[in-house]
Amino acid sequence: MAIRIAYLADLNCSASEIAETRARYLDAQRIYEGNCRAMTSIVEMMTSDNSDGALTAWAGVGQSEVNDAFRTVLGEREEVRGNTNLVTVAWRHFEPGPGDTKAYPKHLRDRPLRERDSNEAWERADNGACNGCGLPTISPRQRRQLHALLQKAGGQARLTEMYDQQNGKPAPLWPVVTIAAKGVAEHVIARSRGGPTGPSNLTNSCAGCNYTRSDSCMHTAGYRRPLKETNWFDTTSA
Repeated sequence: MAIRIAYLADLNCSASEIAETRARYLDAQRIYEGNCRAMTSIVEMMTSDNSDGALTAWAGVGQSEVNDAFRTVLGEREEVRGNTNLVTVAWRHFEPGPGDTKAYPKHLRDRPLRERDSNEAWERADNGACNGCGLPTISPRQRRQLHALLQKAGGQARLTEMYDQQNGKPAPLWPVVTIAAKGVAEHVIARSRGGPTGPSNLTNSCAGCNYTRSDSCMHTAGYRRPLKETNWFDTTSA
């Protein structure tokens, strides 16, 4: 939030606009965090063979509310005003030096991420926690299992709510709710900066932290490595 305020202040926004944006963002973040915890609880019930409990808990999720909050969180973090966004402000205030911003040519970069990488990063994390903000996440494997349960339940799972995508086409809301709580493998040193794609350079991240970071350094984005991950290349984040 401090970087958000610095971002708006750099753009000479008024105090009232900063306060309004702060309130809107914090409200959306609260809903986003609540959804992460709800999906984690639902998955725990599902994996404990309590499918009925998982479906009952799912029925209480406000899908439209979660969708709006998720998009607000990501939108506030990615929004561009005056040729700058949150990541460029983070660099300006916290980046240690120009040597860390050098991008590697595409042909020299390691392979792209695979779903297996995200599952393995999730398993290395402490109880599937995001290594940026500490929120619980569900693994891609768990998300697939949850989708299978919901689709099998049919009408009981309320899978008919829709939203309009940016291209104007309607799409179901429920996958957005689950993806908002999914953990994804995050490069400690960004792939665009030559960071390898493997256990030594990958950690678990929630969607919010993943989108916030872009290709900035881990310490710039506020990450701290857990004790289990002792072989990262980015020693400044230890």
